[in-house]
Amino acid sequence: FDDVSLDYVLMHLDTIEDFLAYLRMRERLLGSSTRVQVAGEEELLGFYLRSYFDTGVTDLPEELYGDHETAIVLGEGLWHEFTETEEYRHWHERIRISYFWDGLIDKFTDCSLQGSFQFSTHPSPTDQARVLKLLAGEHRIARTVLSTALLTFVGTAPAAFLNARTMVSPTNPAVAYVFITRPNSPDLSDSENRGNRIADLSDYCLAIKHKMPSVKYIVGIATEPRVEDLRTEDMLLIDATIWSRAAAREAADVVKKRGFTTQTKEQWLGFYHADPYAQAFRGTVKIGRNDSCPCGSGKKYKHCCLRVGN
Repeated sequence: FDDVSLDYVLMHLDTIEDFLAYLRMRERLLGSSTRVQVAGEEELLGFYLRSYFDTGVTDLPEELYGDHETAIVLGEGLWHEFTETEEYRHWHERIRISYFWDGLIDKFTDCSLQGSFQFSTHPSPTDQARVLKLLAGEHRIARTVLSTALLTFVGTAPAAFLNARTMVSPTNPAVAYVFITRPNSPDLSDSENRGNRIADLSDYCLAIKHKMPSVKYIVGIATEPRVEDLRTEDMLLIDATIWSRAAAREAADVVKKRGFTTQTKEQWLGFYHADPYAQAFRGTVKIGRNDSCPCGSGKKYKHCCLRVGN
């Protein structure tokens, strides 16, 4: 790379996973028996990105590697032509939402470096870096998927309930994410509300390990419903690479306690569900059946989020 071409590469492959994938592709292609003639690094980058945009795969098609009859010739000007295409412009519009994920990483990193977490079972930045590495290990398309899922969930889940969404990492199938929203009780202090929310998040993370034994890392992210004025986030990591019998029993107890025993893995990967265990908590919200639903739909509570919860 020279200074100019490196800038192009880092500008367009701005996650560690995307950058490493490009380097792996480059090494493999130039080391294969495919005959390659490239006017400049920008042209190779454009060729790679066009394939990436089309397939969502961080590699070139397999047939381009290792065949003596295959030749790739990328002439000067290919990069300029590529950046003028509608495909290129659409790509940038599509991934704009993904930078929400980058913002989460930055926010949690700042809290870790400044030691400003309100609660922390593992206050060492070294311990906290483990979960940050998992978040940062998502490539750009995966961050688009995750950001869209999280923001859509927070924006549409019933505001009066404890809600959860679970999903597997698009980059690494050994990583699962749990998103929850939980309304604050006016009868509790901020620290009590946060403590209850973290306890709920922990239960959901344990439950997904029980539902999906192949998952090795579970990352939980919790926040308030969309109607809350103040936005805070909690993050939790369960390292299930070594899963003891005691941990398995605890997870099974959580599933039974929460009433998740009849829900399948596929239901767990659905959009969201209101937690049946939170019925007691709903009493503190004091919403009448004929009141307007607090989710903002304009419907009566009995015809909207109460029905979803039941």
